[in-house]
Amino acid sequence: GKRSVESLKKQSQTKLGERTPTKEELQFYYLEQKKSIEEVSEILGISKGSISNWLTWYDIPKHNFGPQDVKIKN
Repeated sequence: GKRSVESLKKQSQTKLGERTPTKEELQFYYLEQKKSIEEVSEILGISKGSISNWLTWYDIPKHNFGPQDVKIKN
């Protein structure tokens, strides 16, 4: 409902005027299209820091696709 969205915005560390991305948007671009946080941030017009915060908020696992893809061997 409306109240949960408002409390979400208060708790988030987004800049003033930034809109709240939906979980569906983030999953679509970030997981399905395998875009980097930087790319998603440009598409949605939201700062990289905020995108990162929202991924954590929505429990979306972070990946390492994109230009700065560094393969780490375990």
